[in-house]
Amino acid sequence: MTNPLEEPKTIAFVISRLGIGGAERQLVSLVNTLDRTHFRPVLICLKDIGPMGKDVANDVECLALRCENGNDPRVIGLLASAMSSLGTDLVHCTNFNATFWGRAAAARLKLPAVTAEHSTNRASRRERLLVRLGNLLFGRSTNCVVACAQTQVPVLIDEGCDERRVSVIHNGVDPAQYCADSSRVATRETLGIADSQVLVLVVASLSPQKNHLLLIKAAARAVAMGQPIQLVFAGEGPMRARLESTIQDLQMGDYVSLLGVRSDIPQLLAASDVVALTSLPLIETFPMCLLEAMASGRPVVATRVGGIPELVLDGTTGILVDSEDEVSLSSALAELAADGPLRATMGLAARSRLEESFTLQSMTTAYETIFSGALHDTD
Repeated sequence: MTNPLEEPKTIAFVISRLGIGGAERQLVSLVNTLDRTHFRPVLICLKDIGPMGKDVANDVECLALRCENGNDPRVIGLLASAMSSLGTDLVHCTNFNATFWGRAAAARLKLPAVTAEHSTNRASRRERLLVRLGNLLFGRSTNCVVACAQTQVPVLIDEGCDERRVSVIHNGVDPAQYCADSSRVATRETLGIADSQVLVLVVASLSPQKNHLLLIKAAARAVAMGQPIQLVFAGEGPMRARLESTIQDLQMGDYVSLLGVRSDIPQLLAASDVVALTSLPLIETFPMCLLEAMASGRPVVATRVGGIPELVLDGTTGILVDSEDEVSLSSALAELAADGPLRATMGLAARSRLEESFTLQSMTTAYETIFSGALHDTD
């Protein structure tokens, strides 16, 4: 760590905007939890602050550069100016655009830089080329590249990252924020779900990559087998109309609810019996929603993709199935729906695993070690 007698070092956290997503939630949690005796966090958003800005601690200064064009090289000068005015000692960049421009500004100011990669699923050929170009231009001046799952490491190396500078820090959550409590009964009553019904909760955007259609079809199979499943989605997105049509076609209207964006996720988790995530390959790295499920003591049913097998122990804290395997997914839902003691056993194991390996404090401590090392390298 840095010398406690020194002034806290200022870390500029650069991100496109604080939208609704796992990477953004992780960043806000990290910024809020950093040890203020050693580090002074500030936030620089390339666009606007975004909806999660309201969750940032009051002592954290936030700047919005209002650069809507992600291809405008003038953002380097704006970033460098903002970093200088904030007295920045180290730059931390999260994900694609922020990583490219943030490292460029850091290099201009000769500041140490750390990047956090929450996804290695590049959206386009242009993005893949720019990632490689960024590593070619700024790889040597990047002190550390942080992946949130081991499965990302080979991809990052293939993209030009120096293997010696890649570290894995798993995401974490504060277990104290996700304890099942008396809100379970009230929340289920509000949702109109009886105690005898098994609430399967999905916390994810309604996007094609999450493959919710597969889950609805698998749930329909389980319902047809007599399982009292109630499937509840918390999230919004472009697939809503398609999902509504599928629900109607499968006559699942009495068994599926689309709640939209919710601010009461801990309460929904407390009301749930199982948490599901059926994403396609290459999409998920280390999903925050599954960490939150584990913190709430809930078993998980998920597809065996990305970093999910690093998080969920198949047969111990949940059940994993192959992507697109509707039959296996339906069987997993039916097995947990029919066996309350199994749900309880897996839920306890999930909570224990989270407390041992994936807490917010352990994540923050690991990042603080990275930051201190990067600052020490420049001394």
